[in-house]
Amino acid sequence: MEQGIETVIIHIRKMSETWKKVLSYSAWASAVGSLVNTVAKKIISDVFDRDDLGADEANIIAELIVKVTALDDLFIPDSQSVQNSSGKNGTGNGDDVEMDLGTAPLTARFADKWLKMQYLGEVLQSNLANIRFLWFESSLSLEFTKQEVVDLILLSFENNPHVRGLIKDIKESEVKEMDEQW
Repeated sequence: MEQGIETVIIHIRKMSETWKKVLSYSAWASAVGSLVNTVAKKIISDVFDRDDLGADEANIIAELIVKVTALDDLFIPDSQSVQNSSGKNGTGNGDDVEMDLGTAPLTARFADKWLKMQYLGEVLQSNLANIRFLWFESSLSLEFTKQEVVDLILLSFENNPHVRGLIKDIKESEVKEMDEQW
């Protein structure tokens, strides 16, 4: 798995450099974002396709997700690349995306499963208390449905009273959750 992920990361970086020379910033970001999104969707679906997931496997997958998230650096726009793409700081002919030229990566804007993949990495390394916090106090419910979180819990933890309690609380929660599955 690790070799495959590293190969994909290298390929995306090479394509990024090649496309950066010929595409406007928004076209480049959309194209590279599509590649990154495909990787995120594959990782997510591979985890959900498993029948069980031991702690060691969960940690390995979480480490691979961390490696993939290094691609975030591709989506930190610099003013020069955005200006060159449209002549006006990224908002030239109407098809460019309006850019805030801060230092925050724009990956999630161009890869809609990016945050879901990052949260998956967090969940895979979490204990039940952390998952409870992520669901009720953080934004996990914006990236995962109740059933997806329940499935992840059942995949990663032995069925016991604490697991059943958290699952019950999640199922009964009034937390705003996202509508679409991966």
